[in-house]
Amino acid sequence: MSQWKKVFESNISLYARIIKKYLLDNGWTSISLDNYIKTMPAFQVKDAILSKEYKKEGKYPIVSQSKDLISGYFDDKLLLNQISKPIIIFGDHTQVVKYIDFDFILGADGTKILTVSEDYNPKFFYYLIKAIDLHSNKYARHYSKLRKENIPYCKETLLIQSNIVSFLDSLADNCISHKIFFDEKTEQEIITLQKKFYNISSIEIETEIQKTYVKQLRQNILQDAIEGKLTADWRKLHPVIKGNPAYDAEALFEKIQKGDVSPSLQPAKRSSATPSAGNTPATPPFEIPESWKWVKLGELCNFGNCQNIEPDFIKPNDWILDLEDIEKDTGRIISIRSFSKNNSQSTKHVFYKGFVLYSKLRPYLNKVVIAPKDGYCTSEILPLDFGSCNNAKFMQIALMSPYFVNYTTKLSYGMKMPRLGTNDGKKAWIPLPPLKEQEEIVTKVETLLAKVTELENQIQERKTFSEKLAFGIIKEKLKG
Repeated sequence: MSQWKKVFESNISLYARIIKKYLLDNGWTSISLDNYIKTMPAFQVKDAILSKEYKKEGKYPIVSQSKDLISGYFDDKLLLNQISKPIIIFGDHTQVVKYIDFDFILGADGTKILTVSEDYNPKFFYYLIKAIDLHSNKYARHYSKLRKENIPYCKETLLIQSNIVSFLDSLADNCISHKIFFDEKTEQEIITLQKKFYNISSIEIETEIQKTYVKQLRQNILQDAIEGKLTADWRKLHPVIKGNPAYDAEALFEKIQKGDVSPSLQPAKRSSATPSAGNTPATPPFEIPESWKWVKLGELCNFGNCQNIEPDFIKPNDWILDLEDIEKDTGRIISIRSFSKNNSQSTKHVFYKGFVLYSKLRPYLNKVVIAPKDGYCTSEILPLDFGSCNNAKFMQIALMSPYFVNYTTKLSYGMKMPRLGTNDGKKAWIPLPPLKEQEEIVTKVETLLAKVTELENQIQERKTFSEKLAFGIIKEKLKG
């Protein structure tokens, strides 16, 4: 479906309401839909089919109250409803309205069928039903409420009805001619609205494309950072100084292994180098500068203080962190909540200022933050203590990089809520630059990501503007 037609389908209810107003202003009477339904031609419908029996392919289409015109297929001809004249289907729960001009099998519960009398063009009657707004977003029964609405009626008007249908169908196909179908002023109003909505949708599509590009740009920056591409020129000016952890990754790693770090208040045991298991890569995944060193994550940090914390141990003003408090992809904390009984049950882990907090859950990957103060978190957040021999912000960059996201995706386990196992996390390869280069990388990444964030804000402002513009147009027309 073309974007023009998608815009038309999204706004046909508004266009139909404008036409309805025109008709009532020009002598048409308003009749009760309930009274019409009581006298509408009968339609003997066959038994409906359960959704679990739907097929992706088959002889006969299934029509239900779902958003899609055709919900599936089935091969039993005994269930086929053969029509001699188009009908209208209304979703009792979903409020979806469909124009059906083909034989079909009825699917699902809550599908209501409206037939058309000789006084109405079937497609015109469909547009009249589309003009009805029940002002309900609930998944409830709506047919009884629909029956209380009114529709325009006028005898011997099949010609103008046909002309209105031709106008709307031509508009949907973006092939409007210069002819006047039924009323020049009303037609021009609807055409103008369609063009405005189309232009707005073009802006929205463009902003979504831009958001995708910006997201990719953010990922590229992180990946370039951990591959050493951002600091290639820096390394030329700062050669390796053997034995100096600030300029020698090997010396830095030796210092880490000796435990020459500032201890946490409750330090956990640092992992020893262990061989890879399962699907964990046996060799490093990509090339890094010669002055860097590949190590395992468990060799760089204490894996937090993952003991269970009793709620009684937590004080009322203590800080509680949940996954919902962390913004994905940005490393920012959205909200800070104090301890309460509502969030006490999920609170399991303690962390301290400067810890890197990593989400183990697959749906929440790339939620990685640096703790700004001491606090407690759920068991799905893994506190990582890198001590003073590593730059925590560099490690945050490494854990948010496309490489590490892909790694965790491959090794996640569980069906309903896939997650990364702690042991697999410990065995993950991490590139280790000298300490001074870690600092330089962090500076460059923060500068670049600040520009990316500025771009994101500009894109969001444009998207918000387009949404407000569309809402304003609709609100103005509905008010009128």
